Amino acid sequence: MYPLEEYERIRTSGTSGKEKWFMIPRSYINKTIIETAIPVFMLSTHNGERLAMEYGDTIYVNTAPRPFLGGSMASVASGEKEKPPLFNVVPNFNIAFEDKVKYFINNSNSIDIAATQASILVSQIMPSIKHSVSLKGLFCMDTAIAEAYFKEITEAMGTTPKTTYGSTETLFCSLPSLQYPLGFFLDWRRGIFEFIPIRKEA
Repeated sequence: MYPLEEYERIRTSGTSGKEKWFMIPRSYINKTIIETAIPVFMLSTHNGERLAMEYGDTIYVNTAPRPFLGGSMASVASGEKEKPPLFNVVPNFNIAFEDKVKYFINNSNSIDIAATQASILVSQIMPSIKHSVSLKGLFCMDTAIAEAYFKEITEAMGTTPKTTYGSTETLFCSLPSLQYPLGFFLDWRRGIFEFIPIRKEA
């Protein structure tokens, strides 16, 4: 146990059935950022020969603000200066969802790496961009949609989408596969996880 002020209060989106709240130690979030979250972005830029990620790259992240996980992790990583070191992370996490989508559409040529849902790419971003985009890396959280539109996303974004497994409880607990673009492997530094099927109520 840690002193109460060393925890972040995190809320799930309810995708697993219902909304929940968690208390996660800030030190664990920092450890995850260093060991898994940053490597996820790095590996998403691997072009088959080398990593293309560089210091100062612009990383577009479309995630919900605090108290949800993505915004909380970004806030912890940003520290007191409220700006993540090493990279230029855009847009502001606290702007509306629609404005985050517009940001990508209006600034697609200045974005190096993107982390967003494939469903947003396919339904809103790709139909609105009339020119070719050349991202160094693309990380999509919704694997099923990324797989269904793999060819279209790859052609439109100039790179293959990568994915991982993660959750509010485990944070980033896996790394994307280089050999299989939508494959991933679990990182045991995050813990040992047992996946149990949910029994439906009778």
